[in-house]
Amino acid sequence: MADRTSAYLFSQVFEHLAEVPITDCDRDFAQYMWALTQDYDFMDYQLECDDALVALGLADRVEPTEEEPSGIAYWEAASQ
Repeated sequence: MADRTSAYLFSQVFEHLAEVPITDCDRDFAQYMWALTQDYDFMDYQLECDDALVALGLADRVEPTEEEPSGIAYWEAASQ
């Protein structure tokens, strides 16, 4: 339960940062927060804020595949 709560809190941060207009400062802070998500035991899709992650440059829309059935490719925190 705690990890689902953590996912929710992170998603709220990403949703807030993705409000238009998005600044470079918003993107930098989003990358910092994205790296912090790796310390928690939830999957990226559990954030349920794909549109915000795409807007912030933390995910890309891709053609759905077996590997990425949702059509969202999340960035590795290490590549930021």
